[in-house]
Amino acid sequence: MNPTILHTAQITALALVPRDLRADALVAGSNDGSIRMYDLATGRVSRAVRALGDEVASIAVETDKKRGPWTIWVACGRRALQFDLSEESKMVQTASDAKMAIDLCEEDEEEDALNEVRGLLEFLLLLPGASVLFVVGCPSLLHPPYLLLLARLPALLCPYTGTSLPTLLFLYPHSNLNFLPIPELQLTPISTQLAAHPSGTHLAFCTDAGAVGVLDRATGRVKRMRGRHENICASVRFVPDRPRELVSGGYDHVLLHADFDSGAMLGRQEMPHNLGSLLDPTGPGMSLAPPFIIALAMSPARVLAAGLADGRVWVGVGGEVTEQTKSAKTTAKKKKTKKWEGLNEDGVLVEKVADGPVVAVAFKNADTLLTCSLLGQLTEIALMRERGEVRQLHKRKVTQLESMAKVNALVADERYVVVGGVGRDGAGVVEVMHLEAEGAEGKSAEEEGKPVEAELIPTAE
Repeated sequence: MNPTILHTAQITALALVPRDLRADALVAGSNDGSIRMYDLATGRVSRAVRALGDEVASIAVETDKKRGPWTIWVACGRRALQFDLSEESKMVQTASDAKMAIDLCEEDEEEDALNEVRGLLEFLLLLPGASVLFVVGCPSLLHPPYLLLLARLPALLCPYTGTSLPTLLFLYPHSNLNFLPIPELQLTPISTQLAAHPSGTHLAFCTDAGAVGVLDRATGRVKRMRGRHENICASVRFVPDRPRELVSGGYDHVLLHADFDSGAMLGRQEMPHNLGSLLDPTGPGMSLAPPFIIALAMSPARVLAAGLADGRVWVGVGGEVTEQTKSAKTTAKKKKTKKWEGLNEDGVLVEKVADGPVVAVAFKNADTLLTCSLLGQLTEIALMRERGEVRQLHKRKVTQLESMAKVNALVADERYVVVGGVGRDGAGVVEVMHLEAEGAEGKSAEEEGKPVEAELIPTAE
């Protein structure tokens, strides 16, 4: 049985601290605006930050020996805040203890409507006629079982930014739909995800308004990319060993590859629609959801994985670096290629991994990808090599996390797989899987969970 850490507020973000900085350390953020750092060997809290005022949307660990101890960056509301959680830091901190706080949203981002329900999307119902209904599990907001958002058909590719007025619909069993316009709905634009550059030189961010940018740590200057997503940008990642490149994914179904030094776009890839399932609803793997890009993960070998709202995982291996390619380049004394090739269509692999949205993805190692669905289906996928260097995806193991009612975050490394979200009682849950040492090279990398002590941690006062 997997050990579990409980929290009174739902877990919204996770980050594992690299072992060379602090062993067995997990940082968890909650929707009550608090952060806790857990010692995974004991399940106890070693550091905490409270009263941030907004939900913690993302956590990134920054390492830069030139600036002293390692720190974390937290996306909270419109701002990114930097905190020192090293052994020399205060045990309990507040927003006033932040080493740095900066507003990452643009001043004119005033109509980023519906961003506060971005993580609640479950599936899409395509009804006869000219309407599209987005079904959102929303028990915390309304007593009826579902909150439905209505958009016109032309807004299918960009449902939250359509020009039509957002409309609430209450669906009761055996009853007609009741319409309730909500013209007063104007929510604050927020930053959704952060990523720290491995060298500590930059912090990447993306916002619910679709903007992507970087914070230059040396100058404190914020630079936004020239191109942007037409909808919520859900995730951003730096490309390893490409010091000026990043990739982002959004609810507009698009991956954008950018040079963050110049701000120029280097590439674009749109997720394919699973139209076959719409034309044949009785067919296998049916998904009525569009391919929103909800989560991204990048391996050290430059393999990109994207979790999609239609239950698929998209994997780009075109920019992968292997020992063979490194050796070939060294032998031929070739110069570095002009750009990362990870979005090339000839290097794309797609696999159906869940019946619902894939809300989190993470690489356990260079050859093992983990995905997790909204309802807690954890899938381990091996990136197999067949016919020489051709990559194939192989679903190795599927686990249903029974404690999870809704998953918000997944992180993994060589020792731990950690999933955070909401339990069936509405409280926060963190499931920790402690991995055994992998077998000899060439053997299966399947691993079993090992018990880790855990305790109930009350919300910090």
